[in-house]
Amino acid sequence: MNSLDLQLGMPALTTGISRKPTNVAGQPNTSEQDKLREVAEDFEALFLQQMMKSMRAASDAIADEDSPFNSRQERFYRDWFDGLLAKDLSSKQGLGLADMLVSKLSDKV
Repeated sequence: MNSLDLQLGMPALTTGISRKPTNVAGQPNTSEQDKLREVAEDFEALFLQQMMKSMRAASDAIADEDSPFNSRQERFYRDWFDGLLAKDLSSKQGLGLADMLVSKLSDKV
């Protein structure tokens, strides 16, 4: 790898077999497990956010157009809040989807 590759953020080409980092017991390193947990929680948050977005769309369909709760600003902050709520729920094992993904994928990491 040369300095240009490092500056551009380009991966260096290497030869040989790529090995996944493991500890003495053959289990994935905790950093890999932490990354898997983070990605699984992000996926669960995205799933929850899409679910809430669909529920909000259903309630918007029957909402009164003259309602003060049907403004563009209100919808913006409501969507923002739903995203934060989904992220918080997924980090606290909201549906258990992240736990299931980690348990199924941890042997592949």
